[in-house]
Amino acid sequence: SDLFELGMTGGIEFKVHLGRDKSNNRIILERMFDNIYGLADSQLQYIASKKKWFLLMCVDTPENKRELSEDIVIGVDMGINIPAYCAVNNSLDRSSLGTREDIINFRNGIRKQRRNMQMNLSVSGKGGQGYDRKMKALDRLADKENAFVKNYNHKISKEIIKFAVKNKAKYINLELLEGFGKDEEGKSVDEYKWLCSNWSYFQLKTLIEYKAKLEGITVRYIDPYHTSQTCSCCGHYEKGQRLTQEKFICANCGEEMNADYNASKNIAKSTKFVENKKDCEFYKKNVS
Repeated sequence: SDLFELGMTGGIEFKVHLGRDKSNNRIILERMFDNIYGLADSQLQYIASKKKWFLLMCVDTPENKRELSEDIVIGVDMGINIPAYCAVNNSLDRSSLGTREDIINFRNGIRKQRRNMQMNLSVSGKGGQGYDRKMKALDRLADKENAFVKNYNHKISKEIIKFAVKNKAKYINLELLEGFGKDEEGKSVDEYKWLCSNWSYFQLKTLIEYKAKLEGITVRYIDPYHTSQTCSCCGHYEKGQRLTQEKFICANCGEEMNADYNASKNIAKSTKFVENKKDCEFYKKNVS
């Protein structure tokens, strides 16, 4: 059966429809009730366009016991052209995940449809079954957009974890993007805003943390200051070494490389761990 009996507090009983259950949600529910998995913060969400309730359930699962090396760190650079670029601290292995066009093309298509729908609504005016139908279509469009972003982030986070496991990395280093400011020497505030508004960076980092934990990998956050303008080969910093979005040339050793790879390598090597933006160098220099 694709139904699962789910008892809730307050004497209310729900039947959960699992559909084709390609993600093995039935097994997850069974293991939760057998106390193999723990229940974390969860909520019920009503999607008006579908007239259905959805259970957004967070589950604590035991960590996999993998042979991971304390000496191996994956650095992940999140940027505009390449959503996630991965590098290893002590090897040349790298992975480029996704493209800007994936997100931009889909978002532009959605926004064009939304503008057309809104124009039709303004022309037809309020009231009547036609108006209600068009409003529901707008709701479905929003659901479609959210689903795309979430699915895209699931794919990116899955590939990041696969890359880390393949390299037996114990740690994944991410930049604390909240630490960016109007700094021409690193990511600009405009790039930070683009990442957060068009791509849901916060959702992605949450997915990375969750999936990393399942594999026994620790996610750490590092200060983003100068990661883009420092040479990952010789450590030389100089403003303007990142010539373009893609190209980096060191003014000291002459090393030429992909700019995203250079940044991700610096992130992997960094030991400037931070917990919030007040720990970041830009904040200390310009705000505090």
